[in-house]
Amino acid sequence: MKSTHASVLSLRVRDRKAPKASSLLALTLLPMMAVSALAEESQTQDARYAIGANIGTTGLGLNMSGNTDWSLRSGDQLQWRVMASGLSADFEDDEFDFADIEYNKGDIDMFALQAGVDWFPFASGWSEKVFFSTGLLYSDIEISGSANTDKTFYVGGQQVNKGDITSLQTDIDNQALMPYLSVGWGNKITGESGFDFQAEIGLAASTSDPDVKVTAVDPSNVLSASDLAREKKEVEDEFGGAFGFATIALTYHY
Repeated sequence: MKSTHASVLSLRVRDRKAPKASSLLALTLLPMMAVSALAEESQTQDARYAIGANIGTTGLGLNMSGNTDWSLRSGDQLQWRVMASGLSADFEDDEFDFADIEYNKGDIDMFALQAGVDWFPFASGWSEKVFFSTGLLYSDIEISGSANTDKTFYVGGQQVNKGDITSLQTDIDNQALMPYLSVGWGNKITGESGFDFQAEIGLAASTSDPDVKVTAVDPSNVLSASDLAREKKEVEDEFGGAFGFATIALTYHY
């Protein structure tokens, strides 16, 4: 199961004006906060809504969910949920690996919007907070990285040693609307208002291929056009298809 993005160590947040992920996240969260304020005015003893913060493979964000009157079986519960998250960061002198090449300089800009239905099939006991979810996940990821040319690596099957090339640059733009399935625990909106935790792991299936560019500064012509084309295909395969995601959230239901 692939991750939406490769592992990044010691990310440093970018210091520049209005990254795209931050702008999209702000526009998405404003209506969610407005709905929260309106719902709080009509608060009753039994909790009907929840709003909270989350962190996961798609960054930091907010989520909001609410009860429905629908039911699939006796004693179950169906909730709707919307979650928005984003991440903008630089990495430098840290390892960022994809398609078996180590990158040590670049940046990542990510935004995700998830909308779906959570089904809580159990009515009591420890399992009452277990839920199954399905819906749509929109993901917009931009990654730009420079390979660590001080190490030996392979580009499209061609071995590149230290000093063979000046640089290798990979740029990825991946926008996709994907169906997802997930399982989680927590945030069952019943009883009185209060805080709760929620954890979720899931699998999403990409419906489109990422836009990938692989370029090299290669004075000695170590790499051919076919080598770069094969490397481009390997990156596309790694970022396409099915991938896994995970989220942990702290919510307040009211």
